[in-house]
Amino acid sequence: MRDWRAYVREHLPALKVRAEREDEIVAELALQLEQAYAEALAGGAQPPEALARAEAQLGDWRALAREIEAAERPVPPPEPDRPAGVFSGAAHDLRYALRFLRRNPVFLTIAALTLAFGIGGNTAVFTMVDALLLRSLPYPQPDRLMALETRKVQQPEIEPWTSPPDFFDIRERSRSFSEVAGIDPVWNMILFGRGEPEQLQCLFVSANFFPMLGLKAELGRTFAAEEDDRARPKSVVLLSHAYWQRRFGGTGDVLGQKLTLDGGVFTVIGVMPEDFRYAGEPLAGTASEISVYLPLAANPLTTGPRGLRCLKVIGRLKPGVSSAQAREEVRSLGAAMAGQYPESNRGFSMDGQPLRAQVAGRFRLTLMLLLGTVGFVLLMACANVANMLLARAAARTREISVRVALGASQFRLLRQLLTEGFALALAGGVLGLALAMLLLRFLSAVGPASLVRTHKIALDGRALLFTAAAVVACTLLAGLPPAWRMARADLAAALREAGRGLTGGHHRLRSALVVVQVAVALVLLVGAGLLIRSFDRLLDINPGFDARNLVTISTQVPTTSRAPEQRKAMYELMRDRLRSVPGVLDVAAASRLPMGGMNLGSALFIEGKSTPGEQGPDVEYRVATPNYFATMGIPLRSGRVFDERDDAAPAGVVIVNQTAARRFWPGEDAVGKRIKLGPSPERQAWITIVGVVGDVRHFGLDIEPRPEIYRPYAQNPLNSPILVIRTGVDPSSMSGAVAAKVRSVHPDVPAYNVYVMQELVDRSTAQRRFVMLLLSGFAVAALLLAAVGIYGTVSQSVAQRTPEIGLRMALGASPGAALGLVFRQGLQLAVAGIAIGSVAAAGLTRVMGNLLFEVRPLDPVAFSAAAGVLAGIAALACYVPARRATRVDPLVALREG
Repeated sequence: MRDWRAYVREHLPALKVRAEREDEIVAELALQLEQAYAEALAGGAQPPEALARAEAQLGDWRALAREIEAAERPVPPPEPDRPAGVFSGAAHDLRYALRFLRRNPVFLTIAALTLAFGIGGNTAVFTMVDALLLRSLPYPQPDRLMALETRKVQQPEIEPWTSPPDFFDIRERSRSFSEVAGIDPVWNMILFGRGEPEQLQCLFVSANFFPMLGLKAELGRTFAAEEDDRARPKSVVLLSHAYWQRRFGGTGDVLGQKLTLDGGVFTVIGVMPEDFRYAGEPLAGTASEISVYLPLAANPLTTGPRGLRCLKVIGRLKPGVSSAQAREEVRSLGAAMAGQYPESNRGFSMDGQPLRAQVAGRFRLTLMLLLGTVGFVLLMACANVANMLLARAAARTREISVRVALGASQFRLLRQLLTEGFALALAGGVLGLALAMLLLRFLSAVGPASLVRTHKIALDGRALLFTAAAVVACTLLAGLPPAWRMARADLAAALREAGRGLTGGHHRLRSALVVVQVAVALVLLVGAGLLIRSFDRLLDINPGFDARNLVTISTQVPTTSRAPEQRKAMYELMRDRLRSVPGVLDVAAASRLPMGGMNLGSALFIEGKSTPGEQGPDVEYRVATPNYFATMGIPLRSGRVFDERDDAAPAGVVIVNQTAARRFWPGEDAVGKRIKLGPSPERQAWITIVGVVGDVRHFGLDIEPRPEIYRPYAQNPLNSPILVIRTGVDPSSMSGAVAAKVRSVHPDVPAYNVYVMQELVDRSTAQRRFVMLLLSGFAVAALLLAAVGIYGTVSQSVAQRTPEIGLRMALGASPGAALGLVFRQGLQLAVAGIAIGSVAAAGLTRVMGNLLFEVRPLDPVAFSAAAGVLAGIAALACYVPARRATRVDPLVALREG
């Protein structure tokens, strides 16, 4: 074995220091080279390669001599009137840290990339969480904005809507709000007269909506109060900035231009600012797509009966009024209106909540889960880097010991080591920012619209501050454990024992860090396993129809064909044209599509069961053609579907789904029963149920079917039918052809929202899939980090115990015994981590209850699978160093010991 002391004497130029001090420095450098050689051998390098690595440790010998002489010069004491501060010498510490890292490029690269992964993931997810949850709404005094909701007491699961008459009453009677604004849900309107008919997403808002939010038009003006007069609404519109740029080229002469929307002529009076996106309901997922804003009074639904609920309502609190006081007033108003209008309002309650809570409440748990997950990954990255620093510590024992012997205080030593940790964390932070930008692009591209497209999500000053905080956290989490261990160790003893004095303490700390890594990895694997099992169960759910080979197209009959007979004839013409397309098997139509995200509801009154004066239960209301059920693959359970007899039937007929039949006629046959629909049953005729069809999950695979009523298309021809086309070939290859065929029926017939039905089904699970994929990806990363931690710790242990292993084998121990010795050490760490992680996971996964579907938080399959995967990875991580241990030559090992 090479005499490293002689090697240093041969290459190091004579130093201008005392002879005794030069001997100490030579011994220190020789020990550093010897440790580097041993580490290279432990890492699997052959002796020549290990020698080359060790010799490369010190680089330019002349430059090293100059650095040593500069460091050995006595530092003059500080002047009495300028005492040394806490950060005195910090620049020197930083330069020393950078030189140390520059001499160890492989270590620097691995450690910086490890921290970059943790910091970059945290920065990206924090940026998304900050935009969606933590920031205030982008309006003046956003904490004074409240969402006012009307809910049906017996059916709280139904989306809360408020009727226009109730909205007007709240606006007039309330004393807690300075302004109350109404918003109608997103409407699809058709623009005519400017080339091919174009579908626009429009929003009806009351005139005070924009002033309440502190918004002014970028061009022109917003609505005046007289333009939103229910008695004489004005035909005026505001354009979104994006639509103005796209359709009108951003020119200023757009003001005063006429737009023909659904047959009505509207005048453009203004353009909204570029960054305006209303964050509240019901626009989640479509806020960036709104093209046109219209006065609320221009919507014909505002003159509907009190029982027709179609508005979202927001209010701004008056100065000095608390949200609790406002909520109490809203509840009182709701109770008063229930007494004043029992036919429409009995059984409904009103309440309020901060608008911010309404906006963020839908995905708060999801985002906080992701933020916690990447926080765990950062913790594991820090533990890995701390392990790497501890591994380096043994090689630096004599260096640190000599510095202590020369008078360095524990504080100065701790600061120097933390400075090295800070330099590593800073490098990781810079790389992490680049990674965060890539991750944000990925999240924006693959994330569900309801989660990532309603707000602007981009790195900004707050994200940079978070990254800076993450760098400081990494400095402490990764740098403090080894620094504290080194600063607190008995360095004098370590100096006498050539670096062996710290081995035991370092190994214990490294083992503890590995146990933490395994425990955290198990928590993340269990969480990912629960979400994967939930998603698998979700995909097994039957949506109630056959989504294969289905294309859907939204359309609208021309404004010149709005009489019932004309609407029916126009649909039949579309149907016949489509059936002539090769590959089309059948065509049907309905008013609302499964998974389309929109619905219509109606109050239901049951003959012999409803109490006069009591509000009936709400049911989903849909219109369908006779062949709709066969085309969609919805099974008939009893009775019949619609047919030609229903065209001329004087009395109305309906079909109900199984959920309605079970809920309203338990133990009975619903066929033949009679019902009434609408808010005023006394003015309605009885309708007979002629069939019961299977349940359809209209709102998502994870949402239970609700009671539904189907009316025949012949008795209620639609202005805007949604066509359902069953094909005999791949539907995606036919989308363009069938859309063109629909447009060919009439110049004013549009074809928009052309979907392959399976895409809508997949979109309904997009948020669950997004969370599952992200959590699974981070869990896999945590698994790899844990494996690296186990491998590094076991490898270091094998290198340190090489003489012991050689002695055992020299005394007759078999290679299998050496293999078992190493495996036992690694698996003990894994088992301890799995045990601790199982307890932690049992507590933490309970918060995931709302994200799971037909899977319990303590699902034994997820826990056992996670533990099995971790144990297998731990065994694999132990295998390489264990195999190396079996190949130890006893004589060489004893000689090196």
